[in-house]
Amino acid sequence: MDDRGLSSSIERTGYIGCTLDEPGSARRHDPDSFSRKEQESCFRILSYGGIRNMKTNKLRLILPVLLLAAMVIVPAATAYRSDNWGPNYGWPEDFSTDAYNAAVSQSGMGYGAYYSSNVPASSAWGNLPSDQVFSFNGHGNNGGIVFYDSSWLYANNPGATNSISKLTSGQINDLALAVFVNCESAFGSSNLLTATVGNGGDAAIGFSGDITKAQADYWTTRLWTRLNSYQTVQDAAIGAQADTRSVYWPLTGGTETMTYQGTTTGLSRTLKPAVPGS
Repeated sequence: MDDRGLSSSIERTGYIGCTLDEPGSARRHDPDSFSRKEQESCFRILSYGGIRNMKTNKLRLILPVLLLAAMVIVPAATAYRSDNWGPNYGWPEDFSTDAYNAAVSQSGMGYGAYYSSNVPASSAWGNLPSDQVFSFNGHGNNGGIVFYDSSWLYANNPGATNSISKLTSGQINDLALAVFVNCESAFGSSNLLTATVGNGGDAAIGFSGDITKAQADYWTTRLWTRLNSYQTVQDAAIGAQADTRSVYWPLTGGTETMTYQGTTTGLSRTLKPAVPGS
């Protein structure tokens, strides 16, 4: 999708001006000054959470950015971070819009929201200890998720560096929610959800069966819309499933296999305003 039609601003490498018109939204400035490579780089959605005490009517900000591990890192406007990964495997297997839309909603929830379509699994794994929210849309199975370059972030792989099972020292205790929108992410007794919650994450959502892109995309949009409307993690997941059913029935594309795991607190918590795990 061409991002010229999207309402929220995006930041890229270099210096970018943003005009904020209302909480949680911003408009792009001078998009044609970026190369195609930069346009395809990881973007950060401006979070309103850290500037709510400033004037929001046509406020112009110039923020420096630092390129680190193939991501654009911007000085945080909020204490809480979300990372959204939507690999672009090549048309029509492009999940970048899912990541973008999730980040827009999370920005409205008060998170410093990032998204990317073209970084390796090592970057996502390295960022996990800093995340309060993690979401992925793309390919994978119960054993892991696949990034644009075919690298994997694993659930339980002792022989791999990029494995959630290696985060055993409290590194993801601050993770309030992880969402794995890929086929069979929750299949079996050992999967991405059990690895996340078992190593300190408060809640995780996934699917025990195969899912199709259109229905999974819709479910994703509805999940973050509901979370941005003060619903609890559990209620938002169930509500998004019901929304998808009402639109796509009887072809729900595997979204009926949605499931979640977590602590009682993690599943019953609202994520707006932004919160860390506990």
